[in-house]
Amino acid sequence: MAKSLRSKTKRAFRSKKRESGVYAAVHAARLQRLNQKLVSITKQDADGDVVVGDAEEEVQDVPGWCWLSTLGLLHHEDITPESMDHLVRGCPGLSGSPNLMERSLLDSEDFI
Repeated sequence: MAKSLRSKTKRAFRSKKRESGVYAAVHAARLQRLNQKLVSITKQDADGDVVVGDAEEEVQDVPGWCWLSTLGLLHHEDITPESMDHLVRGCPGLSGSPNLMERSLLDSEDFI
């Protein structure tokens, strides 16, 4: 029973996945990139030949993992290219800063 797409439990689970976790971080990063693109388009002239407004300001390409601290998934001090190694490998606490490893050990002790 309850195998359809209209199932309330499946809909609730899908909405939770959209609001938290890696999916939310990727979605937020995508929205950030689209917003920057739209801002740069609106600052251009109608013909597209002259930039209107701040000519010196360039659109900065922000990597997607910067949103992990904004969403509360990681502490902002722990976000470095070296500490993001565990996201690729799937082994949190094995690489990265000592603060990250200590925090992952403390989190695992809370659930024991």
